[in-house]
Amino acid sequence: MTDHDHDRTAAPMVDEITDFEVLEIALRELCIEKGIFSAEEHRRMTEYAEQIGPTPAAHLVARAWLDPEFKKLVVSDPLTAS
Repeated sequence: MTDHDHDRTAAPMVDEITDFEVLEIALRELCIEKGIFSAEEHRRMTEYAEQIGPTPAAHLVARAWLDPEFKKLVVSDPLTAS
C-alpha cells in the first residue's frame, strides 16, 4: 500500500452511502493520488461551489434554452471550434 500525503475522507455520518457517493469518493481520491488536484484544492473548490450554489448554472441553462446562438456556443467543443 502506498503512503498518501493528504487527509483521508472522514467516515460518513449516515449508515449507508449511495453508489454515487462511493463513485465520487473513489474518483476524488484517485485524482488526489494522481496529482490532478490536491486535497486542499478540492476543499477550496467545494467550499466555493457551496457558497455560490446552483444559481449560475441555472442561469446558463435558462439562457441556452431561450437563445439558440448561446446554446450553440455552450454545447460546442472548444477543441474543434474555430
